Amino acid sequence: MRAQRFGVGRFGGFALVLIAIAATLMGPVASGRASEGPAHYLFEVCDPSLPGGNTPGVFFEGDTRYAIPNNTCSQQVSGSLGISAPGGLSKDTGSENRWTVPVSAPSGGTVESLTISAATCGASGVSNQNYVFQPGWPGNCVGEVQRTFHLPSGTSRADVPIALECHSVCQSSVSIYARYIVAKEVDPIAPQVQDVHGPLLGGGVARGHQVLEANASDQGGGISGLKVLVNGQSAGAPSSPACGTGQVINPSIVGIVATSPSPCPTTFTGKWTLDTASPPFRQGVNTIQVCASDFATLSAPNTGCSAQQPVYVDNSCTESPVAGGNSLTASFAGSNKGEITVPFNHSAKVRGSLTNASGDAISGATVCVQAQTLGVKLPLVPVTTTTTDARGHFTYKVPAGPGRRIGLGYRRDSFQIDQQLRFRARARPTIRLSTDQIAAGGRVKISGRVPGPNAGGCGLIFEAAALHSNEWFEFERATTNRRGVYHLSYVFDATTKNTVYKIRAVTQQQGGYPWQSGHSVPAIVRVYVGG
Repeated sequence: MRAQRFGVGRFGGFALVLIAIAATLMGPVASGRASEGPAHYLFEVCDPSLPGGNTPGVFFEGDTRYAIPNNTCSQQVSGSLGISAPGGLSKDTGSENRWTVPVSAPSGGTVESLTISAATCGASGVSNQNYVFQPGWPGNCVGEVQRTFHLPSGTSRADVPIALECHSVCQSSVSIYARYIVAKEVDPIAPQVQDVHGPLLGGGVARGHQVLEANASDQGGGISGLKVLVNGQSAGAPSSPACGTGQVINPSIVGIVATSPSPCPTTFTGKWTLDTASPPFRQGVNTIQVCASDFATLSAPNTGCSAQQPVYVDNSCTESPVAGGNSLTASFAGSNKGEITVPFNHSAKVRGSLTNASGDAISGATVCVQAQTLGVKLPLVPVTTTTTDARGHFTYKVPAGPGRRIGLGYRRDSFQIDQQLRFRARARPTIRLSTDQIAAGGRVKISGRVPGPNAGGCGLIFEAAALHSNEWFEFERATTNRRGVYHLSYVFDATTKNTVYKIRAVTQQQGGYPWQSGHSVPAIVRVYVGG
């Protein structure tokens, strides 16, 4: 009896001989370990813990008297691919008796190594029964041996034969079996993410919960997962397809194995509903990116990401616990208009209402109030909230101060309605004279301050009138320093008789200054002639 070689079939037309190495794949599989280079994972054939023993494409050929004709990898105790020859069986007349185990690489990848657990019995030391499983493989029922073989670089397919022949009478029973055939797969190609879309990227302002979708493809081990990065941090749960994997414990490997060379889908669509009001989202501009990972168990996976896309988020309007709001109106009390101008240090009242799509009142709803000082290049910022009454009405008192843009809004998750009003107020600069009486031809110093913000560089006109007259005339101009303070002096050289003047500072309307034109409380000065 003669045994045939155990080796690897042809790869690209070249016959290859495996070389045994000392390293094995035995031991726990580390998932997510940092690594450089391609993704690595294990594909296993013939293990009873996998569905059907996992024997894709395995077949037997030769004299069925020698074979264990059924694929028995699924049996929990003795699952294997075996061949046996009982004693006294005459010389075979057919071809080599073998199981063939096809092992291939993922698309675009390679097979780096094979690990096999096998045993022989009755082959050694028997006359005319020269049985060899693999040169150097122990025989004579010494037990199951597990060995690892590295394959030449670029190997994309291995047809592993498990072969036995008798060329004379089998004088004693001989057998061979193999199982736990593990291929170390190499996938060098990163997945690609295409067509990232959804309401989150629909343009405009994003609020509340938003939907995002993305399609990904991979030609190697397949897509194992998609995740969303917001401002470089993971947002929402990763989206993962079902992959063909199993958990095994055997002499060749302990850990997760693939049940096919490409265990995960080559295309996959992920969908997320993301809360833009929660981290890692932030108010203002955010970056959105979707990344896809392929399958890996012995290294970090290959990862491909979409280009970053900007999204502007605004959840500054406090969300209402009451749903149903559809229409919001607001105006200043007394005028029923959206704009008002008040004297310095005066407030104003806003009245409004909230209704549903049918025009019915929405009571108990939260209405957010936001404000922005006119002329200040900042967005509206929250200042308070108010609540609608049983008739759906609400009020808000705009406190005294500079001109402001007032925003009233109702938000329910991603839905928001709002209305903006303009509150304008007149400035009142201060004025102080260095004296309250002065001789004609004398000089008086005038100083004061204008209200802020943006009070620097503000232009003022100075007017004077006789004490009991309302006819004002301009006599000087000045500009405030960066602190909003002004200084000037004036010579009363045109007064010819004793006169009491009232003098006031008048601010000018100008861009960036959030106050309407206004004047100070008049200051009094007596100009006398002679003694």
